[in-house]
Amino acid sequence: MILVIDAGTSRLKIAIIDKSYQTIALASEAVAVSHPFTGACEIDMPTLWEQVIKLLKQLRETAPEAFDQIQGIGITGQGDGMWGLDESGNPVRPAILWNDTRSKFLSIPELEIADQNCCKRSVTPNFAGGNTLILRWLKEKEPENYRRIAHVLHCKDYLNYRLTGEIATEASDASTAMINIFKKTYVKEGLDELGIGEMVSKMPPILASKNIAGTIQPSIAEATGLSVGIPVIAGAIDVIAVCYGAGASKVKDACIILGTTLANGVVIDEIQAKEPYTLGSILCHVPENTYLRLMSTLNGTASIEWARDLFMQGKSYGEIETIISPLTPGETGIIYHPYLYGERAPVKDSFACGSFIGLRREHGAREMMRAVYEGIVLSVLDCLAHLPETGDSLIFTGGGAKSNLICQMVADATGKQVKRPKEEELGLLGIARSTWEAIRSDSEGFEPDFDRFEPNLNWTKRYQKLYRMYVETRQGFTGFWQERDKEEK
Repeated sequence: MILVIDAGTSRLKIAIIDKSYQTIALASEAVAVSHPFTGACEIDMPTLWEQVIKLLKQLRETAPEAFDQIQGIGITGQGDGMWGLDESGNPVRPAILWNDTRSKFLSIPELEIADQNCCKRSVTPNFAGGNTLILRWLKEKEPENYRRIAHVLHCKDYLNYRLTGEIATEASDASTAMINIFKKTYVKEGLDELGIGEMVSKMPPILASKNIAGTIQPSIAEATGLSVGIPVIAGAIDVIAVCYGAGASKVKDACIILGTTLANGVVIDEIQAKEPYTLGSILCHVPENTYLRLMSTLNGTASIEWARDLFMQGKSYGEIETIISPLTPGETGIIYHPYLYGERAPVKDSFACGSFIGLRREHGAREMMRAVYEGIVLSVLDCLAHLPETGDSLIFTGGGAKSNLICQMVADATGKQVKRPKEEELGLLGIARSTWEAIRSDSEGFEPDFDRFEPNLNWTKRYQKLYRMYVETRQGFTGFWQERDKEEK
């Protein structure tokens, strides 16, 4: 048995999984996220740890025999952000998350040059929710907290530390944190250009996903019932774990995750990873010498939730989709841009905002809702247009993938078969795969099962026309975003 943890933005999940990848027991709980001011998104770190302890105790009570057989532990979690500890290992302040945009109000004239240099150095360019710009914000706005930082961690790194007492990170998470993704070393010059060069000494050692980060320490064993000495692997960022759990591990495998964010990734080799780019990011993947070329937006299912509350309050998603599915692609004449939280891929503008274009008197809730669904699908096309070539199929996952309508729309829009994994907890499954492969040389083969959606090629050209209009109309809004930016300041 192994224990796996998925520490998401909105929910914490912990499961016991056997070597045939069957879930023996699962416990979960909502995570409290705070928004202390406009653009801020934070989690109280000690509270999250208390939830981990609570769910571990719950699993021990639910499945005591399986709990006593745990041989290894793996954690995946939300990526990016800044989870800072002081010299004593205590949180400096609440964690600042991946979708936090407070740094957009900073004046950093050197940022454009710094980003250009990032690409030259095989480093992911800076973005609002990454720890580099968060650290710059802390240095300017919370200098006392900035000076107290001794360790700059990510979510799963913090939980690994609480379990083992060891400070480390892992390559997929560190890929967004000013490292050369090939050498797996921090690039001090990049930190210097942002005025935070002193932080290089606060960055943790970088391990591979399957490396053992440490073992369960006695105090944790006493608090949870876990055995002292159980190995804990370094783990992986959530998007990598989901892709690995969905079976995206070979070059050209593509995985789309429609959840709070819309993450679009294609597995590439080292030669492709060395090609220049300025948009999105490249993450180190679990298989050796492979990478995930990623376009991860800030806007996923939140648009659909927002539109339901506004236009069809009280209706289930099934009811909504029954209402809008008879409409054909582009029939409404409305283009929707889903930038409710700004955007970072492939548009990189924290001040971007959502819009409906093409409204007429005859339009109502049905047409508006259909346009929102199409806007999400056009966002997928937008990201794929900036990614390397994919195979003949796309793996489609996340909460949004539960919708047969959205799966079919993505198939129609891309002209490719869409494969939806039948297993829902792909983050847990992916980190379980890494954990078993790390601790057992004879770990059993892994092969996910899929539902499949074949494209209606009659609609593909229609979606391509919609996509052109989507891009052209967006380009006309950049001046408005800049003017609106001045008002927000």
